[in-house]
Amino acid sequence: MRQTAKAKPMKTEFYNGQEYVRLTDGGVDALYRLSPVSPAKDLQAVLIDLDGTTLDSERFWVRMIELSMRAFRADFTLAPEDIAHVVGYTTREHLRYCIQKYGLPVSEGEADSIYHTVVERELANIKRNKDAGAFPIRRGLPAFLTELKRRGLKIGLVTSGLLYKAEAELASLEAQLGQPLSKVYDAVITGGVRKTCGRYGTLGELAAKPHPWLYAEIAASLNVTGGRAVVVEDSASGAIAGRLAGFPVFGFSDGTVFSGGVGDWVIKVDTFDDVLRFLR
Repeated sequence: MRQTAKAKPMKTEFYNGQEYVRLTDGGVDALYRLSPVSPAKDLQAVLIDLDGTTLDSERFWVRMIELSMRAFRADFTLAPEDIAHVVGYTTREHLRYCIQKYGLPVSEGEADSIYHTVVERELANIKRNKDAGAFPIRRGLPAFLTELKRRGLKIGLVTSGLLYKAEAELASLEAQLGQPLSKVYDAVITGGVRKTCGRYGTLGELAAKPHPWLYAEIAASLNVTGGRAVVVEDSASGAIAGRLAGFPVFGFSDGTVFSGGVGDWVIKVDTFDDVLRFLR
C-alpha cells in the first residue's frame, strides 16, 4: 500500500540538549526521550508488526473506515492523500480525522460504535464464508521466520488492534503458516479487550502505537532490553513506537513510514531478505 501523502508531522522538543518526542495520540499527552539506537551484535529478538508487515491487511481496515463513514455519508470514499492518516494510528484517531476533514455530522463516540458494529459484521462474514484470502501474508514471511528460528532468535508479534479484531487475523496467519503460532512466535501482544457498557476492558488505545508501550511490554516478556532487539514495521506510528521503546527499526518502503515523515528514524527495506542482510 504505497503512499506519498504526508501524515501529521512529529513534534520534537529539546531539553538540556536531549531530544524528546511529544505525542497526544489516544488522548494521552506524553513526552518521550529519543535516544540513539543501533542493532547490537548480540541480537536476541525480532519484534514484528502484524497489519501491513506480517499480513497484507491494511486495505481491509481502510475499507472498514470507509464503510463506517458511509453510515453518515452514503458516498463516502477516502482520497489517496487520506491513507497516511487512517493507517497505523488508533481507531479513534482515524475516525476523528475523517469526521473533521469531511465535516461529517457525527460524534467520535457514535462513529466508534458504528465502526465496531461494521467490523464485527465483516469479520463474521469472513468466518462464515471461510475467506482464506482476506488477510494474505506478506511475501517472504515464512522463509524469514524460519531463518530467524534457525539463528536462535526470539520472535515477537505486535499489533495495536483490539483482541477481537486480531483474533481473525491470527487465525488466518496460523492457517497460512500451517502450524500453531505458538510454534513460531515466542510472544504475541494485542491492543487488548474493548471497553463497552457493562463489560470489562483493558487499557487499549491509551497504550497503542505510536506510544512505545506495546513494544516495551513484549520485549520485557521476552527478557530483551536495549539494542538486543529490532523492530520490523510498515507504518509511521509503528516505527515511532518501536523507536521510542529503544529499538532500531526496519521500515518497509511500501508502507507509510516514509510518507509519515519518520524515514530518518528507520533502516529502509523492501523485503524480508533485506532485513536478513542487515542482520548479518
